[in-house]
Amino acid sequence: MSCQSGCSACIQGMLLAGDAYGIRADFSVLSAQQVLRTNLYTSFNIVHASIKAMLAEQHGGPTGGAVALVSAAVASHGIPNFSAMSAAKAGVEGG
Repeated sequence: MSCQSGCSACIQGMLLAGDAYGIRADFSVLSAQQVLRTNLYTSFNIVHASIKAMLAEQHGGPTGGAVALVSAAVASHGIPNFSAMSAAKAGVEGG
């Protein structure tokens, strides 16, 4: 399963499946947004800031560097009660 299809399946599970896929009844849209903010948007913000720093001119040229992002197995193999985390980590991995 590609990361894109894994992410789509996880989002579908969060929005449509309810308890059939192990989604807790008390898991709200705000909870899902918090998980996405923490695990997906933070990665984007780190990469964005890092690229600016790596491309900054120092001593006549760009400084260079590398960024390593961390994902999880749930990105491609979802587990009950972790749909939001699966979607966020699939987003980090890309497709």
